[in-house]
Amino acid sequence: MSSILTPPILFFFLGFIATLFKSNISIPDDIKKFLSIYLLIAIGYKGGYQIYHAGIDFDGITIIFICMLFSFVMPFIFYFKG
Repeated sequence: MSSILTPPILFFFLGFIATLFKSNISIPDDIKKFLSIYLLIAIGYKGGYQIYHAGIDFDGITIIFICMLFSFVMPFIFYFKG
């Protein structure tokens, strides 16, 4: 139950419900920046915490390396494709 009450999940449900009701919610730019940084920090902290307590092996390091590689390569692919 506690995983449902984390900020990223709650913001997802808020956006989903606002879309269902066709709400014209307008969020100021400063708050958008704050929320995006806050969500990135919350997701990164939770992921780092889980990795720290679960431990990491060769498979985990491989997955992290592949994700970092994709995050570096994908912008170049889409920049030159578009």
